[in-house]
Amino acid sequence: QQRKTDRGNTISGNMFSHIRTTEQNLTLGYPHVVAIYLDDQMSGYHVMNNTILDSDTGILLGGGRDNWLVNNRFIRTDVPLSFDSRGKYDAQFCPNGHVFEQELESYGYRKPPWSDRYSELHGTFGDDGMPCTPVHNWIDGFHWCTLHGLDKNRSHSNARWIETPGTNLTDLISWGNNFMNVKEDPSLCHNSNYFLWNNKNTPSIGYSIVDKEFTYTSASN
Repeated sequence: QQRKTDRGNTISGNMFSHIRTTEQNLTLGYPHVVAIYLDDQMSGYHVMNNTILDSDTGILLGGGRDNWLVNNRFIRTDVPLSFDSRGKYDAQFCPNGHVFEQELESYGYRKPPWSDRYSELHGTFGDDGMPCTPVHNWIDGFHWCTLHGLDKNRSHSNARWIETPGTNLTDLISWGNNFMNVKEDPSLCHNSNYFLWNNKNTPSIGYSIVDKEFTYTSASN
């Protein structure tokens, strides 16, 4: 399991291309390869302005919370997003007084500077009562296309841009403010200008520290 204290990480402005296995029936412990893998409840990551081209899975959001997936493009990618709730029933790390809370308490997360910079942590083991439920994830400016058609053996919850193994999309949204603004854009698969990152063709996204809080300009659709 990943730590709830790993905050302030950004993955921005990258091109991930041809992230696929080259061998038949090679699983490496997991049946699919992933361009950006937020493993085992990784939380508080900012993944912005990335392009993922001709890949198996674009981003895996493994049950984390407070992640910002903003203005990313998925071109000829079989499954743009895989999103699950793997920590929701974790009895080892998640209950009050166990590993995650112990780590947060060791950083004094209820007091400045942590309470000022990462105020979203305050209710993790208090008000919401769901320390390992994937809540407060923000997915905006999410543009995708595929030419191959999605693998029918993978769970897509009736939404072609996402698979939700072990849960369903309705629950992921209703559990707690998981915002999702997604657009299928077939032109991406046919416009070679998008195969390389081109700032002139992308909506304006930025972030700044204002009163020690993360802010951004919403992507246009």
